[in-house]
Amino acid sequence: MARRGRTERALEALEAIERDPAGAAVQVPALRKALEHGSALVVARAGRIAGRLALRELESALAQAFLRLCDEPASADPGCTAKEALIAALERLEHADPAPFRRGLGHVQREPVFGGSVDTAAPLRCACMFALVRCAPAGLAGDLAEALADPEPAARAGAARALGALGGEAAEAVLRLRLRGGDSEPAVLAESLLALLRVAPAPALAAARALLASRDADLVEAVALACAESRLAAVALPLSELFERSRGSARGVALRALALLRHDEALVILMRVVREGAATDAIEALRALAAQPVDDRLRRSVAEAVAGREEPDVVAAARRLVAAD
Repeated sequence: MARRGRTERALEALEAIERDPAGAAVQVPALRKALEHGSALVVARAGRIAGRLALRELESALAQAFLRLCDEPASADPGCTAKEALIAALERLEHADPAPFRRGLGHVQREPVFGGSVDTAAPLRCACMFALVRCAPAGLAGDLAEALADPEPAARAGAARALGALGGEAAEAVLRLRLRGGDSEPAVLAESLLALLRVAPAPALAAARALLASRDADLVEAVALACAESRLAAVALPLSELFERSRGSARGVALRALALLRHDEALVILMRVVREGAATDAIEALRALAAQPVDDRLRRSVAEAVAGREEPDVVAAARRLVAAD
């Protein structure tokens, strides 16, 4: 009961500081003390305040609090809530010492769940990866390469994104190896492809074609959407090839990805489908386009493409798009 009372009082004090951010600077000693508190709730809130108000006087205290929590049992900070808040605060302060981020990169926190346990630290590891990209310490590409072998798919995907942000020949080599070696999770391969498209588009396009030829529908969809997210005009061709050779749902996936790409090359392909394709494909293309922002140029293109078509469903889908706000 006494501990709960101390925690509640500490949270109330932090709430008062948040209500008066202009006076928070004079509360630095109180915030430093809060970062040493035994409650993760208190530490997390103090960390968020320190980060939001850019209190550089607390950088060292934030790092020390993080390292302390990494060494304590999982029960001291369930779900890594406080540790994530501390890393976010250090990032906002652009903390230059990579030590806490390297410690976080290796932190694993297994917590009990029904029937076993789960590692709750994967998001924390991802946050530390990007903090390290900012710091750019020696050997980082190797650290991120190891992270691509993390047991948690979310952490592997984060490592791929971080390698894309890091760039350079080492990052390219690691990403190419990952795409060649595969992964059990489509999302990880999609993130690896997206990262490689940003680092080295030419080899990434070859990898995209290979992945889009997979018989795994989930992988094909994830890779197609990654191509669209890249916003590179060059991916319009492999997406068009996917549409031409596919049957069933993969054709719709290709059309949606082309619409998401929002490049002139993709629009030309989609308008050809609307103008000349089977009615079902034309309707799918129009629906994919309608799910994106519609401007006057698109309206004109659609009106011209359907001018020679007589199928009521195609014409109706085109009219809905043209009339869209």
